[in-house]
Amino acid sequence: MKKTTKSLLITSVILFTAGLLLALSSFLYVKVRGIDPYGIERNIKTPENKTVYLPEILSTSPNANFNSGTSPVPFSKIDMTSFTGDVVIRSTEEPSYLALENANTQNIAIEIQGETLVIRDIRPVGFFGIFIDENGFSFHGLRQIFGPGNSANAGRTVTVYVNSETELSQINVTSSVGDITVDGISAQNLDTKASLGDITIQNCTVSEGKITAAGSFSQITIDENEAASINVSSRFGTIHANLTSPTTQSAIFDLWVGKIRIRTDLPTTFYKLNLGTAVGKVTRNQIGVGKSLNDVSTTAKRISSSMILGSIALDFNGENEADYQAPEPEPETSVPETDEPVTAEPETAETP
Repeated sequence: MKKTTKSLLITSVILFTAGLLLALSSFLYVKVRGIDPYGIERNIKTPENKTVYLPEILSTSPNANFNSGTSPVPFSKIDMTSFTGDVVIRSTEEPSYLALENANTQNIAIEIQGETLVIRDIRPVGFFGIFIDENGFSFHGLRQIFGPGNSANAGRTVTVYVNSETELSQINVTSSVGDITVDGISAQNLDTKASLGDITIQNCTVSEGKITAAGSFSQITIDENEAASINVSSRFGTIHANLTSPTTQSAIFDLWVGKIRIRTDLPTTFYKLNLGTAVGKVTRNQIGVGKSLNDVSTTAKRISSSMILGSIALDFNGENEADYQAPEPEPETSVPETDEPVTAEPETAETP
């Protein structure tokens, strides 16, 4: 064995031994001192299924306006933040309640603050050293890859059942990893945001504000909604929109890379159109029109869509736009008049 090779081998053995002794001493030190070497709070609660009813939520909500008598309703807003797992908001004829499926109930805060029903994860959750909190994604180092903080549960589902008579002014839903579904809800404003997950908004009525759906890697579906304004955007994925309500005045769809499919119950000629893709094609009723489509309309309705790479398809739900006939308005109901004569009561003579 050469002298140089022997020296390198001895040096390697010394460094390995020193590293092993350092690791063992560090392990013993944190064990004796009770220090968590991962720096992440342990989260080992077993997932469970649980139903949380509104009276229980109110009993643990000291700041609820309903409890102080300053609000006639338990809540009029929903603010929901989920790190992992699916979230659903759905209408019901029953009193409002929450259904937690496969969830770590110790890591979910549910309370009413003022008039807002707040549902959020308490501690960060992670997988293989990547952790998610209210600020998004972060990497805490190689030591966290197999640490106890890797408690992300993508199989969790949190469903909010809202009584159909509840008048909501605002709904905010944010999901880091997981799908968002809003079905059959009425509100003045509806705002959803997903980083890694799909968004579905259907059968909703948004009276005064607009429907907003923003994704990063998402398939976004907008179907059978009544809203004056719809704003949908994503970086990568697909957008499927079915515009069935004549009350929709503005619909905007933006996507970096993917595919946009827009269907309308009204003829496409009823809309001012501004559609364009940098690399790809635009079709109208399955006929290619190039990379852009700009058209004017006699109405104030408009559809706008932009894309960097991908295709945009705009289609009328009927067979032929030229044959379209607007539905007849429903007849007004009035109180039937009666032919019975009105007789005046006889006057009585005053006694002197």
